Amino acid sequence: MDPETIIALTTVGTILFTVCASLCITVAAVAPIVLIFWWIFRRGKEIRQKSAQATPAKATIVSAQSFSSENTSRLNVELVLEVAPPFGPVYRATTNWAVDYLAAPQLQIGQTVPVRIDATNKALIFPDVPWANYTDSRIIRLGS
Repeated sequence: MDPETIIALTTVGTILFTVCASLCITVAAVAPIVLIFWWIFRRGKEIRQKSAQATPAKATIVSAQSFSSENTSRLNVELVLEVAPPFGPVYRATTNWAVDYLAAPQLQIGQTVPVRIDATNKALIFPDVPWANYTDSRIIRLGS
């Protein structure tokens, strides 16, 4: 091979290597972000389905602790509830809800709130009110 062909092949090889390396780095950087968003979407869909199939009940607030939130319209609240299912004994459960700030005064100790009990896991308690949403118990607590 003549030197010009070798230089041309080397240049093409270098360009192909650079393009492939750039694509690999981009995929490695973007893939985790895409997976996180996919997991959040999938978990939200699963929670909505479980909530829709859950059993309506009443619960009395035993304690409520709020945690700061980056969301200006919602407050993250950890609730300890005495849940009264339609059939069976009353029991305690801890749950996390995202609550509208304007509705927060409705979460007083001793207050009764409508809830929904998961069909397969009675410790999973969803709010049955329009001003609150269930929040996965793995939420990041940003402060007290």
